Amino acid sequence: MSSSYTESILKELREAGLIRAHRGPGGGYQIRGNPEDISLWDVVQHFEEVHSFDELYPDASHPMKTLESDIQFNMQTLLQAQTLSDVAVPFMPADARVTSMLGQFRLKPLPAPVMPRAPNSVFQLSMMM
Repeated sequence: MSSSYTESILKELREAGLIRAHRGPGGGYQIRGNPEDISLWDVVQHFEEVHSFDELYPDASHPMKTLESDIQFNMQTLLQAQTLSDVAVPFMPADARVTSMLGQFRLKPLPAPVMPRAPNSVFQLSMMM
């Protein structure tokens, strides 16, 4: 994922009150509250649209309306049953005495990509030899 895309996701989570941002050296993002109290649905609901399917399927007996409603309900139920602590590994600082940083995730810029020294097409193959 690009840094800008990751930042846009983190911005949404910060505006939802799920994480907080710290600027400057040693800064980063930290989960607000206890990860055991935050369900996956608390996170996903800010990115997932919940549909009523009444507009899409005005006929109440339409089989797809029931199927899609059941899928949405089951997904929401499963996500509500799992917490962040079930799926996330907290950041553990090198100095174990610093416990205030638990739960903080740091994002570092990616290294510059390595550009291969190869032809872009078979037509440039002879130029490389």
